[in-house]
This record gives sequence, C-alpha cells and structure tokens, in this order.
Amino acid sequence: MKSLLENWNNFLTEQKSFTDKEKIALVIFGEARGESNAGKRAVLHVAMNRAKHEGKSVLEVMQEPGQFSILNDNTFADIYKEAQSGDIPKKKYAESLEIVSNPGKDITGGSTHYLTTELYYGKRKWWADYDKNICWVPMIEIGKHVFGIETGTYPPPDGLKCVYSIEKGKRKYNMSTVPARHDFGQHPKLP
Repeated sequence: MKSLLENWNNFLTEQKSFTDKEKIALVIFGEARGESNAGKRAVLHVAMNRAKHEGKSVLEVMQEPGQFSILNDNTFADIYKEAQSGDIPKKKYAESLEIVSNPGKDITGGSTHYLTTELYYGKRKWWADYDKNICWVPMIEIGKHVFGIETGTYPPPDGLKCVYSIEKGKRKYNMSTVPARHDFGQHPKLP
C-alpha cells in the first residue's frame, strides 16, 4: 500500500505545473536551504540585481545555463520533491515562498553573483577556464556564501577593488584586497 501511495505522490509531483513564483522559491530553497532568512533573501536579490542589469526576468536569470547550480542537474519537480520530504524542508520552502512575496531591502550592496565560502577562499579552483578579463569584488559574507559584483572589466569601475582578476586566462590575486573572514554584517564593504 505504501508503494502505491509513493507512486501516486511521485506522479502528482511530476505532473504539477509550477507558477513563476513557485519556481523562484524552489531555486532559493535549493541554493540556500541551509542558510538563514537573510541568506535566502540575498540569493533572491542577486537574481533581482542581475535581472535589472540584464533587462531580463528573475526567472530567466535563474534559468541561464550554469548560473544557479541547483538547476544544473535538477528539474523543478526534483527540487519540489525534496522541499516536500519532511517538516523542516517544507518550512524552508514556505520561507522561500514568503521571501519571493516580500524580498525586503537588498543587504548585498547590489551584488550580482555569489560564491560558496569554499570557492571564495580558494579551497576549490573554479575560475581557471575563464578566457576573458574578470574581476570579483566582494560585498558581504552571509552564512556559507560571499556575495559580490563580478565585472567583465579590469580594473573595475568606480574605484572598486578586485580580490582577484582573470587576465588573458590567468588568475591574478590582488592580495592587498583579500578580506579576512568575518561574521555577517562585519564583512568589509568596498568603496
């Protein structure tokens, strides 16, 4: 009997059509389920900032290939199944839905990208394949993510300082601008 019920639930989930609001909330849930409310809001603001800059919708930005990694190997139905897998995931998904309805003030300083702290602090190398000039300007660290502005120009505009840049395919650290780890609210906001 249990197997029949599970099959029915799986069928319903796979057949469910999602609204744009639900899709955005699923991406927030998938990207930041273990983060605080502020961390979830920051993920949404990154997508909102980028959408504004690129003249696209938030959902279009989130669905661009390779941008929000939860969508690399998962469908919305896959994420929804996980969001419905217990009381805690259901609560976190409900929080994500609320955040989409009420994003609040942007605490990311206009960030258009974010990295996990593991990537940011160099435990994994992810930028080695870039073939264009890139500059990463950190704005704030929240939980296990560092939010910042990634520009396609080096040096960056408006006097911002790069932590690293990619110049002609080679990574260059600007060590004098690499901030130490700080708690939320203490990360340096660069001019």
